[in-house]
Amino acid sequence: MSTARRTGGRQGRKTRREESANPTGIPVWNGGQYKPLSDAEILQVLDTVFDILEKIGILTEHKNLIGLAQERGAFVDARGRLCFPRSLAEDMIGKAAHRITLHGQSEEHDIELGGNRVHFASNGQNPFVSEYPSGNPRPAELLDVYDFARLGDYCDYVHQFTQTSVATAYGSDTYEQDINVCYALLSGTSKHVGQAVTDPVSMPDLAKMAHMFAGGEQQFRDRPFLSLAQCCVLSPLRFVDDVLDIIQAGVQDAMPVHCIMFSQGGATAPASLAGNLAQTTAEVLASMFMCNIFAGKDDHPVILGNWQGICDLRTGSLTVGGGETGLVNAAGAQIINHLDLPSAVSAGVSDSKMLDAQRGAEVAQNNLLAAMSGANMIAECMGNMSAYLGMSYEGFICDNDIMGACSRILRGIEVNADSLDLDVIEETITGSNHYLDKEQSLNLMETEYFYPALANRGSYQEWQENGATDIGQRAHARVHEILSRHFPGTISEETDAELRQRFAIDLPKEDMQPGTCRWGAPVKI
Repeated sequence: MSTARRTGGRQGRKTRREESANPTGIPVWNGGQYKPLSDAEILQVLDTVFDILEKIGILTEHKNLIGLAQERGAFVDARGRLCFPRSLAEDMIGKAAHRITLHGQSEEHDIELGGNRVHFASNGQNPFVSEYPSGNPRPAELLDVYDFARLGDYCDYVHQFTQTSVATAYGSDTYEQDINVCYALLSGTSKHVGQAVTDPVSMPDLAKMAHMFAGGEQQFRDRPFLSLAQCCVLSPLRFVDDVLDIIQAGVQDAMPVHCIMFSQGGATAPASLAGNLAQTTAEVLASMFMCNIFAGKDDHPVILGNWQGICDLRTGSLTVGGGETGLVNAAGAQIINHLDLPSAVSAGVSDSKMLDAQRGAEVAQNNLLAAMSGANMIAECMGNMSAYLGMSYEGFICDNDIMGACSRILRGIEVNADSLDLDVIEETITGSNHYLDKEQSLNLMETEYFYPALANRGSYQEWQENGATDIGQRAHARVHEILSRHFPGTISEETDAELRQRFAIDLPKEDMQPGTCRWGAPVKI
């Protein structure tokens, strides 16, 4: 990354760090270096997208949406499909929110989505947790929702936390699940939270719970720290009307919406990657239109989750770890960024069932492609395994290091007078003949390089003396260190008591404090 000369010395380095970081110190860099599509190809795909929206449309029986959309200029064709003329679609895209802020429960965790700024986020709603070291799945429970949120709160490279696990014990009791998951998420992290709500009936009480966490309804409306992460389309091109009810309620309470599409090329979308892109982009644009129509304004905060999946045509099963998945998701982000809208893709999910080389390769390659494409939010990048079926605590903490490496790659190489200091080279060749003792090396040690927490960089002897552990063993120990003592404490004891009095909260207090939680006595981090 070539730049003009900037302020030199320590103050210059401090300024550059401040420019690149959120107030938390979590670095945020621009992507956009990887462009799988040319500008002409993007326009060609978008021509097909607008044709889909106008000539094929999207199926829905949601009468309120249909009526409101028709007032805006949409129409229902002879097949009963809701269609958006190209002129209307282009107008709604032009008026949509191009930059949005996702608020944390405190300002230090606010993030801004837009442009090519890259953020890493969890997601998943996985029904299982992968146990270490066997890899055997066990049903996810409410406590996992809370503990993964705490882990995400601790990790440097999790900018935003979306629900990773389903509290499976609730079964068909969707209201109790929604209420308890919301409590677990908002108690587990002070970063912006995304929840996949399952029942429209839950929405009034979820809003009330969020207001209580915020200290009042207006406080939440001013800084909404809870968003909806909803799969609102059943591909191909059909709205899920129950989910539309959830979104309609949420936007009225100022909740941002992450509209998640997830087609499978060859199964629920065309097998050609270009056709997959066109259909999914049409679906996510229609979803943004829906959110803004329900909100009664053109610029409700919407994240366009242009997620792309692939079907293994040999078996008919979903595959998420292949290079095609990384390629097509990068292109999906590129298209949404071309429209100057907040983009999100899925990247870090592996098909592997174990914390093995396959998983590491799939997570690293696809997250890096998504990051270099400039996706504003890379979802699913932490801890996912077995093609959306399992979450791994150890994988989550390993992935934090992978996201750190991706972030360092995005930062690039600073080329300026300071970094090309001839005096340092001259001093070295006429003196000690190495750079280890130079002021430049010492000053750059913490800023020029990323140091992964878990990677083994020592000698064979050091490795053997330290127990000859593999990365899974080190991650397992690290998870216990963190979760035995990191409790964010997002609300006061008084507010927590009020919440427990008003709602049937199932998360035991003893699991929310050091010493009595399931992770044992606090271990030094």
